Amino acid sequence: MRTLTLTSVVLLAGSLVGACSDGALEPGRTAKDQSETDREGRQIVVVNQLAQGNGVARTIQQGLDMVASGGTVKVKPGTYNERVHIDRGVTLEGSDLESGSVIISQILTTTPAPATVGVIQIQTTDPVVIRDLKVRQDNIRGVNALFRGVDLTVERVSFDGISNISPIVGNGVSVTNNAGLSLRRARLVVRESRFSVGGVGIVIGGDVDALVEGNEVEHVRSRAVCVIVNPTGQGAGATVPAGALTNVEIKGNLFSNCGTDALRFAGRGFNAIAIQGALGAETRGFIRISGNTFRTTDAIPGAPDACPTSAILFEFYSGVIERNVVSNVVRSCAVVGPRNSPGAIFVGSLVKDAVSGQLIRAADVVVRFNDFGQNAIAGLRIGSNQRTSLDATCNWWGDPTGPADSPDGIRDRVLVDAGGADPQVLPFAARQVAGTTDAAC
Repeated sequence: MRTLTLTSVVLLAGSLVGACSDGALEPGRTAKDQSETDREGRQIVVVNQLAQGNGVARTIQQGLDMVASGGTVKVKPGTYNERVHIDRGVTLEGSDLESGSVIISQILTTTPAPATVGVIQIQTTDPVVIRDLKVRQDNIRGVNALFRGVDLTVERVSFDGISNISPIVGNGVSVTNNAGLSLRRARLVVRESRFSVGGVGIVIGGDVDALVEGNEVEHVRSRAVCVIVNPTGQGAGATVPAGALTNVEIKGNLFSNCGTDALRFAGRGFNAIAIQGALGAETRGFIRISGNTFRTTDAIPGAPDACPTSAILFEFYSGVIERNVVSNVVRSCAVVGPRNSPGAIFVGSLVKDAVSGQLIRAADVVVRFNDFGQNAIAGLRIGSNQRTSLDATCNWWGDPTGPADSPDGIRDRVLVDAGGADPQVLPFAARQVAGTTDAAC
């Protein structure tokens, strides 16, 4: 391993260039007329624990079974202790939120659910929207959309749960798809939602086009990973053969204290965002990580101290990492993880085949217009499998003079592991740039 000094930077630079319904019939229409309209997809079903009949369901699953494809299920406030499956295109949303929350709850205390099971299970390729709900999920996944080309939007949903029984099960949203088997790509949007779960916040695997935008992820008790993207998905029985193309945009999110999990996996380093490859996989794709804020704060009583190995691990894919705030994220307690060494952004991978020594394919990524600073060990770290220099220009390193030669508590270092190529870091940004629209520095 070597530290990229200012002298080497200069030398390198020279060498590189509808309205709610109560179920009553409309005036002048018979029940038969209403039923025919429902089949055309214009039905609104209300779910209310305190009433039933006349188009009102008492459980969410009953409402989903009643609604026509393309319809809307409006759920009144209350706690609904059930697991639901969605087998047609539908909007599932909380209503009358000024009078309380809509909570779908599953609390398992003895045996965790299989990774293939979720509180909400998506079993259709038609468009599904889930919004304005809370999902309570102890030792079970929140929303599972596995093995098919789903079209799923999750908006303003709060996921809360713990995973304190082995094996660990508790992801917030999981989507995995192999288009060769399902015959179509999957689409996922997760927006303006909140995650504090015992597993990974969001898992995206295989042939998926995804947008993760404006969310807040802080696993208060587990300190688990915020987002995983990889060719196959994650979880026993919940993976697919490596997909052909994964495209993901992760933007404008707040990631707090993700990537430690020290109480359950002592001594193992994890990351807030893990963009992972797979040995031998031919999956391609483009991953854009932009405008996010990463932070590490003191733990609450009963939770492990947050000590991620990296804010961002980036392997295997093409992409851009830009305009993120990654200052004061990595602390001196950070340890080498199963895939990467400590550094606020780690590009590359430690993974290799135990027999052949084959390395995971190098990433093709640009790292620019980010705000580094006050990270222990390194701000940017390049793995040994990254044999081609990458563009790391126009970053703020904590000071206008650029990256530090050794840790000084303000400026961040650039570290290059043995075998890796020095990145191009000149020119530096002369001020914090993550929140700007600057196109040059």
